[in-house]
Amino acid sequence: MKKAVKSLKAHNCTYERAVEICEADLTPEEREEAILRVLSYGFLELARSVVAGHGGREVFPRAAAFIDRVDAGERVLAAAGLEPHGGDPREPLAGVLVAPCLSGSDRVIVVFAGLAGEKFALRDDLLDAPDVHLVYLRDYGPKFLLCDIPRLGGSYEACRDALADIVHELGASRVFCLGFSAGGYASLKFGFDLRAEGVLNFSGPTTLSLADVPGATLQKFPQIRHLSLNAPHLLADMASVYRVSPARPRVRLVFGDAHKRDRMLASRMDGIDGVELMPLEAFDGHRTFPEAIRRGVFSSHLSDLLSFRSLGDG
Repeated sequence: MKKAVKSLKAHNCTYERAVEICEADLTPEEREEAILRVLSYGFLELARSVVAGHGGREVFPRAAAFIDRVDAGERVLAAAGLEPHGGDPREPLAGVLVAPCLSGSDRVIVVFAGLAGEKFALRDDLLDAPDVHLVYLRDYGPKFLLCDIPRLGGSYEACRDALADIVHELGASRVFCLGFSAGGYASLKFGFDLRAEGVLNFSGPTTLSLADVPGATLQKFPQIRHLSLNAPHLLADMASVYRVSPARPRVRLVFGDAHKRDRMLASRMDGIDGVELMPLEAFDGHRTFPEAIRRGVFSSHLSDLLSFRSLGDG
C-alpha cells in the first residue's frame, strides 16, 4: 500500500484519486503520510475529514497540527484582503498555502515550486523548521510563478504586493525565499523586490532572457513562450540586477556539478558579492532539491538560509 500512497506524487492529483488513497487499507503511519500528501495538493477539507474519521488528532498528531496551521493561514489571507478557501472539499486550495508558526515568529520562508502542476512542497524538512512561518506558492501554467497566481493576482506587481500583505499580516520582519527549478527564478526576483534577507535556489535559472543563453530559442524552451508573448518585461537577467544593486538578499545557488545547463546558469552569478555557488558533487540531474534531501544536506542549507542577512541595508 505504500506504493499507492507514493502514487500521489503524480502531478495534478484528482479529488477522486486522493479519496481512494486516503480511504485505502493503510496503517496509521501510512494514512498520516497520505493525509499530508493530500494537503500538498491543497485538499484541506478532505484531509480534515480523514483525520476526523480515522481516530482524530491522537492518531494523526502531525497532520492535525499542520491542518491547524493551514486554518490559521486562511485567516491570514482573509486579513490581507485575499480570498480564503470556500470550504468545498472537492476544491483544493488554489495558488497559495500559508502555514503560520502558531507561537509567532519574525521570520517567514516563501517557497516557490517548479513549473505547472508541481504540488505545494510540503517536505518534512520544511514542515519541521522551528519558529518560522511558511508560505507556499504553486504554479498553474508555464509562467514561472511570476503572474496569474490564484488568490494572489494577475500581474507580477499584484502578486508581489499580495505577498507583502501576507508577510505583514504574519508579523514577520525577516523574509527568506526558497525556490527550485522554475521557482528558483521567482525566488530571486520576488526575493529582491520583497527585500528578503536571503534566497536559496535549487537549479533555478538566473535569467529568462534567451539572449543570455547561447543557442537558446523558443523552440528549445517552449515554457518561456507565454511570458515572451504576454509579459516580456518579466524576462529579466537577475544576475545583472544583483550585480549592480547594493541592497539585495544574500543568495545560495545549488546545482548538479555535472548538469551542464544548470552549472552554466549558476555561474552567471559567480563573483557577485554575497552569492555562493554550491554544486552537488557527482550529480548530473536537475532535481537538486530532492537530491539534497536524499543526501541529508538540505537541513544545513536551510539553517544557513535562516542565518543570512541582506547586503547594503544601513
